Amino acid sequence: MGRLDALGLISPVESTVPFQGDVRQWVDQLVSLVRDYGMNGFVYWPDADHLRRLTLFALEVVPGVRAALGG
Repeated sequence: MGRLDALGLISPVESTVPFQGDVRQWVDQLVSLVRDYGMNGFVYWPDADHLRRLTLFALEVVPGVRAALGG
């Protein structure tokens, strides 16, 4: 188990770079870290436009991860 400090960009477009991309990509990556590596905590550090991206993380990414994990 562990915690990931994720510096990245939540954007409206997909990306091939980890922690750079749309909400669906973030959800998929975080779910994979929980299932495959036992991660149990995440700290998100937006690289820019802090309030908007923190809001996206809190209102879209976190609920998406919880739903995917059955919580």
